[in-house]
Amino acid sequence: MLVFMGQLSRRRSFVEILAIFLIGQFLVFPAVLSAAEDSKNCDWAVLMTTGEVSRQPCPTGLEDELVKNYFESLPGVKLASPVVYYHPSLVPDDPGYGYQKNYLEAIKAPQVWDQLDSATLRPIIAILDSGVDIDNTDLKNNIWFNPWEVAGDNVDNDRNGFVDDKYGWDFVARNSDPKPKFDEGWTEVAMQHGTVVAGVAAAVGNNRVGVTGVAWAARIMPLRVLNGQGIGDTVTVAQAINYAVQNGADIINLSFVGHLSDPVLQDAIKRAFASGVLIVAASGNEQGAGVNLNLQPQYPVCDDGPNGENQVIGVAAIDESDRIAEFSNFGYRCIDVAAPGVKIFSTQLQVAGDSQFKDAYGGWWSGTSVAAPLVSGALAVLKSVFPRLSPSQLRDLVIASGDQIDNQNPYLAGQVGRRLNLQQAFTLASGLKSAQKSPLVIAPASAYSPLVETFDISGEQITSFMAYHPSFNGGVNLALGDINGDGKPEIITGARTGGGPHIKILNQQGETLSQFMAFPEAFHGGVTVAAGDINADKKDEVIVGVGSGGVPTVRIFDELGNLQRQFTPYDIAYTGGVNVAAGDVDRDGLVDIVVAPQTGKLPVRVFDRFGRLQYQFEAYPFTFRGGINVAVGDIDGNGSLDILTAPGAGGGPQVRVFNERGKVITQFFAYAKTFRGGAYVAVGDIDGDGSQDIITTPGAGGSPHVRVFNNKGEVKAQFFLPRPNFYGGLTVAAAR
Repeated sequence: MLVFMGQLSRRRSFVEILAIFLIGQFLVFPAVLSAAEDSKNCDWAVLMTTGEVSRQPCPTGLEDELVKNYFESLPGVKLASPVVYYHPSLVPDDPGYGYQKNYLEAIKAPQVWDQLDSATLRPIIAILDSGVDIDNTDLKNNIWFNPWEVAGDNVDNDRNGFVDDKYGWDFVARNSDPKPKFDEGWTEVAMQHGTVVAGVAAAVGNNRVGVTGVAWAARIMPLRVLNGQGIGDTVTVAQAINYAVQNGADIINLSFVGHLSDPVLQDAIKRAFASGVLIVAASGNEQGAGVNLNLQPQYPVCDDGPNGENQVIGVAAIDESDRIAEFSNFGYRCIDVAAPGVKIFSTQLQVAGDSQFKDAYGGWWSGTSVAAPLVSGALAVLKSVFPRLSPSQLRDLVIASGDQIDNQNPYLAGQVGRRLNLQQAFTLASGLKSAQKSPLVIAPASAYSPLVETFDISGEQITSFMAYHPSFNGGVNLALGDINGDGKPEIITGARTGGGPHIKILNQQGETLSQFMAFPEAFHGGVTVAAGDINADKKDEVIVGVGSGGVPTVRIFDELGNLQRQFTPYDIAYTGGVNVAAGDVDRDGLVDIVVAPQTGKLPVRVFDRFGRLQYQFEAYPFTFRGGINVAVGDIDGNGSLDILTAPGAGGGPQVRVFNERGKVITQFFAYAKTFRGGAYVAVGDIDGDGSQDIITTPGAGGSPHVRVFNNKGEVKAQFFLPRPNFYGGLTVAAAR
């Protein structure tokens, strides 16, 4: 067994690759388990506040819907969720899976893969390493790309400071090619390192080629920070972390360590953590026995916050028997979770005509460097299926749901973390998901004081407050979005016709967090509002459309009211007002802006975040000129966001759902076909069942009737607001 260690320089706080390499052979031995629920059993997974997870039988004498309440009412219980049982059913066709089966089954990844049809995102894992072979057959379809950059034109098209960064960046050579480089003194281990790590996390699975990663559909952002010897420094790493955050990474994998702390790197990690990016770091290896990080901390694995903030998920390596690998560092202050790190088979750098780099797949690889990407891949899987869970929730799920391995490590009890268990994390996340119900926010559309109310699906009022002065009766437009990045949606209000262009951001108790004028104060045509993470900083921006009488303009603001950008969605001769919605409707990982006319006959248009037209479609017959209200949500559950429309004043209340190609996939009448006041529409998981609901309210002339529909247009719930003789219409918002 050969041990590779990068060189260290205490003067510059160099970082190193720590990987152990043992040549293995490639065999074909496909086998895998997949998930299928067994409804005959009645066991529950119970998570204690201490982090312990246990299996408990259903209590006798309780109806099914009361079991969850029973368990969660017990002292010390944080969460309870039904246990899901599995049996073999699917065998992926990756020929190298036989060499991966043991460690992937150890972390219970196969049991989750069958459930990924509910995934709605393709999370981005930034691989900060020695470079990634982006042409590897098992990686190339998962390589992140910058849609705003034109490769090879020598122009910084998206003005992010990096010319031609189509597929990542090399922070060592300072160019746009993120592949490994044969620098002077290169070693085979260093050249292979980044490609191996990328494959462990996110090689394409079930594609009849090579191997499988943990997260089959995650996107890999390759950022080269280590040279051909496996050496880098805090400057390249900090720059790459900043790049990853600015370009929308969800997870950053750091499979390297150094012996010295550095404030520059600490600051980059702190800002990434504050931006909601998950950071996973290897614990580091030693040539002999691993060291106690409590006594001899290494970095970045030990770069947590000064007040104990768990900024970095530290990963120790274990062997096939759940014992800590002989080379792996340990220590409860830095280690959060353990993962297999011995005899890992993965993608490799392949160089045509070079016998030393002839194989696109290989092993056996060992080290904490290959344990860390198993955790990164697991986080990506959870993020893809449960996009509404906050980064801290995802981190805590992975840590708390692991299997206890103290018995296998009696002399290091509490020092190596629990063994990663993706199946159990998935089950617990399902419980959290069901508990995350979107508030239903309602406001008058006209002829009433600016009263904003939140309700649950039964119509029970939760909160109420005045968005503006009580004397204003022009109506209130609504949106929900996580503007400050705290994981909770804020309420965004915009004054309707007769009010100034007054935008407010409030918490759900009605406390004003920020407010500003979106257009000149003299404008009184009203404004429409939406929310979306336009600049990929993990916080939603406020998107504002001008109301009637203004030049058709869409403006984007940060939480403090600073204008970020603006564009004109229709010809400047049109002054009928603009409705807005936002979401990633083309599945490129970036938020799009959907625009529709408030009045008149114009198409629904979809723009990218820079205001560039992507496509347009006609929502209703050309004869209808009453304007269109819009919303965005994944109605059919296929992972793509759909566009919902409802006619404005003068139209029947026909809700239509369009897919990303502008094709109608569902349509229904929310109210009586003869009603001609139009309707407002929103999307959100109101009942916490994991599916997005369609919520409608009537336009002017209708009674205050709120309805909730499933994806087939069938009524799930409905209620009336207690406002006798009110027919001014209601606006509505919910959180996806």
